[in-house]
Amino acid sequence: MPRPDPASPHSASPDSASPGSAFTDDDLAAYLREQLPVERSSEIEQALRDDQSSGGQGLRRRLALVAAGADEGRSVGAIWREARLSCPSRDDLGALLLGALDVETERYALFHIREVGCRVCAANLADLEEAASKNPDVAQRRKRVFQSSAGHLGGAGG
Repeated sequence: MPRPDPASPHSASPDSASPGSAFTDDDLAAYLREQLPVERSSEIEQALRDDQSSGGQGLRRRLALVAAGADEGRSVGAIWREARLSCPSRDDLGALLLGALDVETERYALFHIREVGCRVCAANLADLEEAASKNPDVAQRRKRVFQSSAGHLGGAGG
């Protein structure tokens, strides 16, 4: 993972003795956008509470600086993450539930949710699972329609 530029006014200056020094400015920016896995967000929240209870202003001050400079010098990668361009579509997540994705797309979607820890996609998938569980007949019908037409769709591209 690239380290923040030490010349940047918003880069992390980790000091192993200070609370929250394990967090980069990228971590804090992702925390503000709610783009971290739950465990990592919880670590930052605990460090923020510890920082507050110890009377320190280190991590809270850094978080405020990151929030204030959120629009300065945004990289293509940052814009890509903010726009969630790597997230599977809701249609793809629905197809994942039906077992209707090609193997490569399915592997990517599962990696994105399980390994990357995308909370937005995990929430979308949970919402789709809940909707399917409330009305299993609809899910079964969709699956049957997909299975009956899958062979016809496979030859359409050739």
